[in-house]
Amino acid sequence: MKILAVTGGIGSGKSYVINIFNHLGIPSYSTDERTKALYQNVELLKAISKVAGDDIISNGKLRKDIFASRIFSSNDLLEKVEKIVHPIVLKDFNMWKDGFNINIKSDHSINNDSPKKVPFVIIESAIFLEKPLFRDIADLIAVVSAPEDLRIKRTMNRDNCTAEIVKNRISKQWPEEKRLALADFVIDSEGKSLLLAQVLEVYHSMLR
Repeated sequence: MKILAVTGGIGSGKSYVINIFNHLGIPSYSTDERTKALYQNVELLKAISKVAGDDIISNGKLRKDIFASRIFSSNDLLEKVEKIVHPIVLKDFNMWKDGFNINIKSDHSINNDSPKKVPFVIIESAIFLEKPLFRDIADLIAVVSAPEDLRIKRTMNRDNCTAEIVKNRISKQWPEEKRLALADFVIDSEGKSLLLAQVLEVYHSMLR
C-alpha cells in the first residue's frame, strides 16, 4: 500500500488539500484527530501522567488545558510524552492502513467495486518531517505551503487567538525552507494557483 504524507506548518491549508483528496476517493489519517481519540485510552493516560503529572487527568479524562500548557512550555517534557504517544499512533495508523487494499483498473481509475480498495492512503501531520519515526513510512511527501503572514491570519481566524500565540506555535515548528527541501511535491495554497489542479497532479503521480 502506497502512502502519501501531507504536511505543512500551522495554517498552511492542509485541511483544504485533504478534503480534495477525500473527494477523489482517497482516505486520510489525521494524526492530530486520532491522537485526541487515543488519549481516551486509560492505560495511555496513566503512562502520560507518570511524566506529565497526575493533575492532567480529571474524572478519567485528559485535562487538555493543563496538559497543553505543560508540554508546550517544556521541550524536555514534550519529548518524553512523544516517546510514549508516537509509537502508539504509528501502530494505530498501520492498523487503519491495513484495512485498505490496492485495486486499480488499467486506465488508472479507482475501482469502486469495494469501498475498502484504494490506490493509496494519506497520513496527515504538521510535524511529519520532524519525526523520523513517521517520516520513514511515507513513499512520497507533499508539503502544503503558504506565506507566514497568511498562515498567521488563517490560524487567528480559525482558533480565535492572537498573532503572538500563532507566532509562538510557528516558532516551535520547522522553518518552511526546511520542509520544502524534503518535499516530493509542493502544493501552494496562497490562492494564486488553482488548488484542485495541484492536487490532481499529485494524485496522478501517486497512481503511476
